[in-house]
Amino acid sequence: MFTGNKKFDTKFGRFSVDYQEGVITGIKIDDNDDLPPISSDEEKSILEKQIIEYLNGDRKSFTVMIKLTGTPFERKVFTTVIQIPYGETISYKELAKRLGKPNGARAVGNALNKNQLPILVPCHRVVGQDGDLKGYKYGLAKKEYLLDLERKNKS
Repeated sequence: MFTGNKKFDTKFGRFSVDYQEGVITGIKIDDNDDLPPISSDEEKSILEKQIIEYLNGDRKSFTVMIKLTGTPFERKVFTTVIQIPYGETISYKELAKRLGKPNGARAVGNALNKNQLPILVPCHRVVGQDGDLKGYKYGLAKKEYLLDLERKNKS
């Protein structure tokens, strides 16, 4: 089983994926603009295929193995976020309520800021109470892009 890092380019950015014995432990996304393209004859990984399908609107869930890291509370937040249906959003406050912490919206936001598996743990689906876009590690434009993609391809 593979341990190490693999990179691939998409229209959303360059994905740098960390694996530990075949399990995905971390993903970083960089803009492609200033990076030389990655060219490889290597067969596409399952994750790369699934991310490309997702970004094309053809995939709504992932089948790759992931390892959630962080404190017990952070892992609970991530597990709950994974359950938010494709194309839907909830507020930080609602997520905190679901976790039994009705006044914990800020703690939820802090946990989501530590999400090591963007898109697979779809923290982009968590928004402000009034539906406005709030914090996303990769910028609000990318958060809006993902939400629009999912809304268009929900059915």
